[in-house]
Amino acid sequence: MRFPFCTFLALGFLTSAAIAPDRVQIVSPQTLDGPAAYGIAKLTKTISDRGIAVSSVKTIEQAGSSRLIVAGYATQRRVADLITSSGLALPKRPESLAVCCIRDAGRSTLVLCGSDAVGLMYAALDTAQWIGWAAPEEDVFTRIRNSSESPCLTDRSVSTYTMQRRLFEQRLYDESYWQQYFDMLATSRINSYVIIFGYENGGFMAPLYPYFFDVEGFPEVELYGSTDELQAKNTAALRRVIELAHERGIRVTAGIWDHIYRGGVQGGGIEGASDWVGKRT
Repeated sequence: MRFPFCTFLALGFLTSAAIAPDRVQIVSPQTLDGPAAYGIAKLTKTISDRGIAVSSVKTIEQAGSSRLIVAGYATQRRVADLITSSGLALPKRPESLAVCCIRDAGRSTLVLCGSDAVGLMYAALDTAQWIGWAAPEEDVFTRIRNSSESPCLTDRSVSTYTMQRRLFEQRLYDESYWQQYFDMLATSRINSYVIIFGYENGGFMAPLYPYFFDVEGFPEVELYGSTDELQAKNTAALRRVIELAHERGIRVTAGIWDHIYRGGVQGGGIEGASDWVGKRT
């Protein structure tokens, strides 16, 4: 028996529609930015990587999917009502969160609530991890559990040192390095990054100022061999590092260990480092 070509097309379309994975819609009552936007973007990518279409709408009434993610802040009435109806406490302290899975209007609904943008980011990043752990045959919401969390420590910080110029610059100019590094810190809920200049480094970055800019009134303070173009490049790179950190809810502090290099212990055990005190190197 022969079938018309259009019949094969119709059958193929129906088969594709039958096996196509259901979509997930993310409902956010307001425009998210900063850390919250970063967290939702990471969550969206995790779902998309599983072959599931993801779209965004402003209200639950606009949603047409059987699976929803409602993301917002504790100050938003609809989000707050969904959280409290599940029996969870609303997040109130800075960087706090609440996550719950409920059935709302017959739909599987995941609610992500933050006390602020950072709290909402943590809720989204946690959810992305849970979804990533689900087996291919499992529903994306299977491993998510209701939770309500507040940090017990206000400051959760790590620090690095600019001890060696070549290694420091290799990292400073590598945006992908900072993206991956701050991704890891945000997922680990680190909210502070301290970069310490001038610590036992043989004179590099002691002082740090001429590496980034000239100091008015001190023309003799310079980084030998530097140029205006190099200064501008260094400053732009550091500003970008700070931007990437802030996008992930991480504060950046510049720590200055030494203003003046005098050798001795400041040489950091580098052979002959003290011989160059006060000299161009």
